[in-house]
Amino acid sequence: MTYAWKLHDTLHEVAKGHKDASGVYLHFAHALSAWPDNAIKMNFVDNHDKNSWDKTMFDRFGDYLNMSIVLTATAEGMPLLYSGQEAGLDKVLAFFEKDEIEWRKHPIGDLYKTLFKLKHDNQALWNGNWGGKMIPVPNSNPKNVFSFARKKADDKVFVVLNFSDKEQTATFNENIQHGDYVELFSKEKKSFGPKTIDTIAPYGYKVYVKTK
Repeated sequence: MTYAWKLHDTLHEVAKGHKDASGVYLHFAHALSAWPDNAIKMNFVDNHDKNSWDKTMFDRFGDYLNMSIVLTATAEGMPLLYSGQEAGLDKVLAFFEKDEIEWRKHPIGDLYKTLFKLKHDNQALWNGNWGGKMIPVPNSNPKNVFSFARKKADDKVFVVLNFSDKEQTATFNENIQHGDYVELFSKEKKSFGPKTIDTIAPYGYKVYVKTK
């Protein structure tokens, strides 16, 4: 197990405007073939080094933060939750000295709670060989939208992310995503077929969970 540094840095480059969704696709095109199937990387938007030396997760990701959290929790790997993230940690913690965290209810905590429950309940998102392989799904809007599916046994998840500040639409060029779903956050029911169009809000994310 090791840190997914390159994933963090790729997402940070997108947030700074230096890359677009196609850069995320290229990252996974390399990363998914570079490690053994049973390898587990820790996916993160914050850790002790980044918080201490590169400012807070809010400073680094801005409007891209929640979407990046969704990706790190649903992609192959183990999502890493740094001290205080679930409480909306918005300060740089001292690296070598005790530094108190203000524990409070925060929307980011609710976001992680929802994502971690899905990861626990849905075998497609389990770690290593116990979970489903991450399969990038090419779409008609690759500069702005990144999409992928994971499937294991009877479980399947289809994730669609808008890496732009404008509403985007896309159709999808594979068939692994075909089927009937409920979107994790909105509870919207949606069926995907060969010509299905999806619309995603600015900086938006959709996690479609296959219905039984």
